[in-house]
Amino acid sequence: MKTLLLCASFFLWTGELCAEEFVSAGAQVHSCAGGDSTPAVVIWAGDSTDEEHIQPAEADNAGNRTEGPEEPEHPAGKDSSDEYYSPEEFTFAGRRYYTITGGTALKETSLQTVPAIVVAAGYAGIVTTLHIIQSSWWQGKRNPIRFEEDWPFARQVDKAGHTYSGYFASYWWSHALMESGLSWDAATWTGAALGLAYQTYVEIYDGMADGWGFSPSDQYANMFGAGLFVAQRYVPFLQNFIPKWQYVPADWTNTGFSRRQNANFIDDYNSSSFWLGINVHGLLPEGYKNFWPRWLMLSAGFTARGIESGDNKPQDNYSMLSLDYNLVEILPEGPGFWNWIRQTMNHIKLPSPTVEFGPTTKFYLLYPFRISTGNIHF
Repeated sequence: MKTLLLCASFFLWTGELCAEEFVSAGAQVHSCAGGDSTPAVVIWAGDSTDEEHIQPAEADNAGNRTEGPEEPEHPAGKDSSDEYYSPEEFTFAGRRYYTITGGTALKETSLQTVPAIVVAAGYAGIVTTLHIIQSSWWQGKRNPIRFEEDWPFARQVDKAGHTYSGYFASYWWSHALMESGLSWDAATWTGAALGLAYQTYVEIYDGMADGWGFSPSDQYANMFGAGLFVAQRYVPFLQNFIPKWQYVPADWTNTGFSRRQNANFIDDYNSSSFWLGINVHGLLPEGYKNFWPRWLMLSAGFTARGIESGDNKPQDNYSMLSLDYNLVEILPEGPGFWNWIRQTMNHIKLPSPTVEFGPTTKFYLLYPFRISTGNIHF
């Protein structure tokens, strides 16, 4: 899993930097709101009905605008119907989708110079930084590339990490590229390619390092994560399934397990779990949707414990089934960048009621924390 999870620690900083650069440079991209426009309401998957989609204000019989949500303004001199997707078109799982600065994507690529430079510099800087950090894993002489399958490593949690990394890196880079003026389609494919390119580079370096090897199963997982992100653009049904990651140091959870020794958070498999969030409301037939709140999701998870922890506990895999939250429906709306943050936070799994299946079956009130009251544990 030593690939793109570190990107998560950079995305907030680089996203905010991009937004500032676009505004300060005066770049006319649709996602930079201007004038008297008001932030659009985030609608993705909550308790509300489909009528909550943004509708243009109507006029009364006298021709005056009636009260109601305003239609988002477009950049001066731009015709959104020709150049930009409307809020009703730019959707994910049937709900409003957001670019980093809170707008919609271009239909056709129209490269913006300053944002493109910022994104290119950001990509180069992140790749260089990650290379320096990961060089400690590649110490020693370089060898001709060799292949070494490591499917059993970390009881497959490492493969789940590669899949999540491939997906999240594709998401992050595609949104950065949309701010650079790439169309929705072009940004989707190019963002996935950039994420996968770095992961492939890591695997090649592994293949030439002493004690390491190019792992085919790692690369398959990388490709699956990037491929899922691209597929969601064209297969709406798949948008109801969201990869998520949870990291809580095992020492904090009161479960009796420990962190992996001498490992940073990326390789601490005892403390990481990977999930697939399921938008149940979006999967239900129309006649049953009112029985399931939009904000409530289910998540299926996977993890392992006892990986080089030094506590002499056996290594075991664990599967989980959890109630989960759609944070877009719970967190309040705000300015454009905040709306994108809410959307992005749905890729992080928060503690929630969970049933864990392992050597024994356990219920957690707030997984992965084990809460004890006397002889009662939950």
